[in-house]
This record gives sequence, structure tokens and C-alpha cells, in this order.
Amino acid sequence: MGWRFHNQHSPKPLTQEQADALLDRIMTELELDGTPLPSPSKRKYYRIVKRRRLIKRIAAAACLFIVLACMAPGTVIPVSISELQTAPASDSSSVQVTFQLNSVIPVREVTAQVNNRPLSVDSHGYQQYTVTVEENGYLLLDVCSITGMHSTQGIEISGIDTQASKGISCQLKNI
Repeated sequence: MGWRFHNQHSPKPLTQEQADALLDRIMTELELDGTPLPSPSKRKYYRIVKRRRLIKRIAAAACLFIVLACMAPGTVIPVSISELQTAPASDSSSVQVTFQLNSVIPVREVTAQVNNRPLSVDSHGYQQYTVTVEENGYLLLDVCSITGMHSTQGIEISGIDTQASKGISCQLKNI
């Protein structure tokens, strides 16, 4: 047996016509019209919310436009190679070239070659690179940014002793 919420002494429910007539009488006595208008404070709040949404959308579109403009080739300053330093090895068999990049945008690839032969480029920290050159010639450094722009710098390397000993070791034997 379920619960009963209907009281035997409660009046009968109103018909639809009676409910409409009662609502019209209450609205007339309270001097209310049928369509409630939002208060001025609510209208002001909704205007502020709509304005903020519009500003956020405009800002997001502007950021997207700036990012796309920076990603297009030729729209930003290319990567530049700076702080180029050379340090010869103690036996003059190689030269270590260290350089740093100045760039606002990320770098995609850094390559080096001497006399059209590729060399390995080692990264040491943020935009700092090292190349070890073991022969005389023209060192060409090429940097490709994420936008596809290339920046190159060349250096003439001379003074490397190609006849220098490379890891010769001696062992003495007791007789």
C-alpha cells in the first residue's frame, strides 16, 4: 500500500478555465501585465556579460591572427647567429666553434658543413650550439626557423694542423 498525499477535506482541483480566470484576476488586482520585464540591474548585467564575451572573442581572434602571421614565412625577423667564438684544440688538430642564436620564434634545424661535407651540431642549452671542425676550409652554418626562413653565416677556418697526432699512445715495457 502506497502513501496518499490527497487529503479528503481539500477542495477539488480547479478546471483550466477557473485557473485562467483566477490568474487574470490576481494579475489585474496587482496591476501586473502578462509579460514580466527584467529589472534594470538584470539588463545592465546581461549587457556587461555580452560585452565581455564579445571582447574575449575579439581578443582570441586577434591572438590567433598574430600567431598565424608569425608562422607565415617572411613576416617575422629571421633568426640571427650571434656570439660566434672559436677555440682551437691544444694540439691544433681541430677547432671548436660555439655560437648562439637570437630568435623570438623556435628553431627547426641547425646544420653545419665544411667544404660541402656535413658536420654534427651539438646543442648546449637554450639556442647555444657547438661544432667541432677537423679540417681547414669554409664553415657554413645554416639555421632554419619554424616558419621556414633560413639564416646562414660562413667562416673561413685555417690553421688546423692536419698532420697533428690523433690519439697516439706509447707503452713502455720493462726488459
